[in-house]
Amino acid sequence: MGLAHYPLKRFLDLLRLWYRLTDFDNTQVGPAVAGRLQGRPFTLVTEMTIRKQDGTELTGDAALAHPGEEAGVGGVPPATQSGLQSLIRTLQNKYGTESQDQQAQDIDDFFDLRRGRHSLLEHLIEFDHRYDHARTSSGLTINNIGLAHMLLKHCMVDHQTKAHVRLLVNNDLNRLDDIKGHLQRLAKTASAPGISSNTTYAGDWTDEAAEEWPEETWWPDDSTWDEYEEWSEHDDDDESWEWASAAGDGAVTSQAGSESHQGHDAEDEPWDDAQEAAYGKGKRKGKRRFSKGKSKGYKAKGKSHGKGGKGKGAGKSTDGCSNCGSPWHHASNCPNSTNKKGK
Repeated sequence: MGLAHYPLKRFLDLLRLWYRLTDFDNTQVGPAVAGRLQGRPFTLVTEMTIRKQDGTELTGDAALAHPGEEAGVGGVPPATQSGLQSLIRTLQNKYGTESQDQQAQDIDDFFDLRRGRHSLLEHLIEFDHRYDHARTSSGLTINNIGLAHMLLKHCMVDHQTKAHVRLLVNNDLNRLDDIKGHLQRLAKTASAPGISSNTTYAGDWTDEAAEEWPEETWWPDDSTWDEYEEWSEHDDDDESWEWASAAGDGAVTSQAGSESHQGHDAEDEPWDDAQEAAYGKGKRKGKRRFSKGKSKGYKAKGKSHGKGGKGKGAGKSTDGCSNCGSPWHHASNCPNSTNKKGK
């Protein structure tokens, strides 16, 4: 009402929708609508006057709450408008547009239509809307050839695309619906592309995985390592283990200080390079039997049983005997030691 961006016609369109949805009776709709007005429109509707069939005059809120009266037999006495009807009539008289002016405006709106910065899809929708509006209000009629020409001229599509569209309809501009259909498919391809299910699926999976699979479920708890506890109880100085000879000479066992050698004696001459390489290979490639200590900060313990060698996961390494040069025992367990009792 009096606002360029909020004309009376839009207000009345919204009012009709509200009237169909509300459960107010005829004595309530008038005051409810008046309560939404501001400024001068509010002053006008609260000062209007309604004369009833018996000659009584109603003003202000009483006039807005008037339910209306039907006409008598033969139209005597005449019907009186309700408060809502009188409100609408008052607003139309003050802010309504003359019919001939509105018709001229509708025609101008259609002929002045240009695409400008709008997308092709928006331009096609606006083209149909404005033509239908002008035809309804003023009776404007243009044949299909004229409409097709105006549409192709102002749609701001490149000449190659226009020539392609004309070729699809055999240069028959009378086929307006086909021309609009081709342009609409082209517009939707650019403005409304298809939505990939892969994109939404990946996004949903990422969100759900963070909630349904918390970080702690990716790593085992302490109870997982209980079955390996027996491999972690050995002390670093424990010498109770078995290993196989790398040179294929047979099994050699060590039991806490006493040694039983098969295929090699402590009094033999020192090893050559090949034996040293075999011994080193056995130390490197032995199977390691330990599991604790990856992410919990525990010291990993265990023994590795290798072919021809021996090794511990975190134990002390043996450098061989300094008395006889044998790599099979330590100097403290050397049978050739002169300080060992019983020799």
